[in-house]
Amino acid sequence: MSERIFGILDLDGSDIALDACHLLEVTALPKTLAPRPLAPAWSLGSFALRGALIPTVDLARLLALDHDDAPRPTGDHVAIVGFRGGRFGLRVHNVRDVVTIEDHQLQTLGASRNTPDTLTPRVFIHPDEQRPIHVLELEALFRLDGMMLTFDDAACEGPTAEEVAAVELPPDRHRALIVEHGTLRLAIDAAVVREVAEYGPLSAPVTRVSGYLGNQILRQNTIPVFDPAILLGHRSASPVAQRIVILEGPRGLIALGITRIERMVDYSDAACRPLAGDEAEADCIRGLLSSPGLDDALLIDHKALLEEATLSGLADIHASLSLTSGKVSEERQWQRFAFISYTAGGQYVTPLNQIDAVLPLPEKITPLSGDGPFTGTFRRLERTVSLIDLRQLLGRSTEAAPGQVLVVNHGDSAIGFMIDEVRLIDYIDAPADSLVIRWRGDRRADASALESSKRLIAIGEKERLRILTVLCLENLASRLSRDMSLSCDLDALARV
Repeated sequence: MSERIFGILDLDGSDIALDACHLLEVTALPKTLAPRPLAPAWSLGSFALRGALIPTVDLARLLALDHDDAPRPTGDHVAIVGFRGGRFGLRVHNVRDVVTIEDHQLQTLGASRNTPDTLTPRVFIHPDEQRPIHVLELEALFRLDGMMLTFDDAACEGPTAEEVAAVELPPDRHRALIVEHGTLRLAIDAAVVREVAEYGPLSAPVTRVSGYLGNQILRQNTIPVFDPAILLGHRSASPVAQRIVILEGPRGLIALGITRIERMVDYSDAACRPLAGDEAEADCIRGLLSSPGLDDALLIDHKALLEEATLSGLADIHASLSLTSGKVSEERQWQRFAFISYTAGGQYVTPLNQIDAVLPLPEKITPLSGDGPFTGTFRRLERTVSLIDLRQLLGRSTEAAPGQVLVVNHGDSAIGFMIDEVRLIDYIDAPADSLVIRWRGDRRADASALESSKRLIAIGEKERLRILTVLCLENLASRLSRDMSLSCDLDALARV
C-alpha cells in the first residue's frame, strides 16, 4: 500500500495536516511584516528570510478557525512551504507532529461524493490520538485571489556543517553490528552494512553454491541471500532466518540470513583476538571480538568474504540485473546516512552516530530519588550513566519493563535512554548535498527538551526521496544534562 507523510500544523488549538513533501522548514514569526496593498485580511504581509521574500498567510484566519484580527503573538512560527517551484509562508503556532498515513486511511469530506470541501477535502484519524485531522489542499488554496509565491534561489541553502554532522557517519570510527544466527554470534563491520531488512520470500537459487539460499527482491534490487553458518563451515542445522543483513561489496550486494540483531558496538583492532586451532583456518574470520558486557563474537573479514570468487560473481550478476545501479555513474558525491529505528511506546528513529552503545537493561542499577526524569545510574567503562525512561518522557506507557538502553555521550557524562527494543538499522545512500533539515523542532526558549530535539529531514531526490521524523538524542541528552545541572545549582542556592 502507498504511504504519505503529513506534518500536523498546530493553529492555536486546531490542527491542519500538510503533505510533508511541501514543508521546507519552520522559522520564528518576525515581529513585523511588510503589508501588501489591497491584500485580503488573512494575508499578514512578507518578510525576508536569508535574502528571500516570504509572503505569509494566516492559516487560522483563512480557514475561519480564528476570527481575531489582533496582532499575532511573537511566539508563533512560520512554516515555509514549497509549491510550484516557489515558496510562501503559513503562520502556525507550531509543527506539532509528523505522521505516516496509508492512502486507504484518507477519507473525503464534502456535501456529497462529488463535491468535496474545497480547501480541506480530506481527513484522516490520527493513529495515536484517535481524532480527525483535516488535510490542506494547496491546489485549491492557490485558486483563491490574493495567494502569492516568490521565485528565487536565495533561501535554498543547504544544512549547516553542524546539522550535517548530526546525521552523517563520523570518519575514523570502527563500528560493528552484532548479530545472531541461532547459536552463532557474528560481528560485521558497519562500513559494509547497507541495511537490515525483514527476511522475505526467496526465489530459487540460480546455481548450486554451498550456503546459497536464493534471491530476495528489495526495492528493485535482486539480492543473493546466504546462510552465514554454512559459509563459515558449521555443519549443524541452521535455524530459519528472520532478517537479512545486506552487505555492499565492490561487485554488488549480498545478504546474510540471521535470526536476531543484538546491538551496534564500537571496537578497535586491539579488541580482536586471533583464533586458535581449527577455527583459525576460516578464511572469512578476522578473530574473536571482545566488548565490555557482551559475549564474544566472531568478527567477519568482510573483504575476504565479499571478494570470494563465487559470492562476488553472484553479486556482480545480480547487480547488472537491478534497476537502481545507475547512480554509480553519476558525478555527484554520494554518502551513506545511517539511522537506528527502535520502539519506545511507539516507533522512533535516531541518527546512528549519536548512539554510543546499545545495551541490555543493566542488572545493577543505583536508584535515584527526587522529582526529576532520571531514575537511576549504572557504571559502564569507568563512567557513570544516568538512566531515564524515554517512554515516560514521550508520554507513552511504561507498564512493560524496558528491554534495552541507548547510551548517548555528552562531554564527560553519559545518559542512557531506556527503550523497548531496537528494530533495525537503516542505511540510506543518497547524494551528500541532498540532505535537507525541513524542521528543526520547537526553537522557542521555553520549549521542552523533547520538543526542541525533534527534526524532520529529507534525504535523496525524486523517486528516491526519503522523509524521516528524527529524534536527536544528542540534543535531548544535552538539554536534560543542562536542566539537571541548573536544578542542582538552584537546590544548592536554596540551602545557603
